[in-house]
Amino acid sequence: MRDYPLAKHSAVMALGEIGDERAVDTLMTEMKNNEKDYIRSSAAVALGKIGSEKAVPYLIERLRDTKATVRSNAALTLGRMGDKSAVAP
Repeated sequence: MRDYPLAKHSAVMALGEIGDERAVDTLMTEMKNNEKDYIRSSAAVALGKIGSEKAVPYLIERLRDTKATVRSNAALTLGRMGDKSAVAP
């Protein structure tokens, strides 16, 4: 099956705009496993728009991503969410 990364990127962004909690698992999977950094980065932003606490451990994990845009968007999202577990003691 052929992959369509630009369509997937658009879908990830749309899920964030919709803001439905049911999208969280899909977005976490994309943020963790997608090979395209722009999709991982967009998934971090989308998760922030939804605001699910369930995503916090996945966002913290992305602070070690190989791409700066992913790390940056994960950090910004964690900051906006205000979860104290994202801050090292």
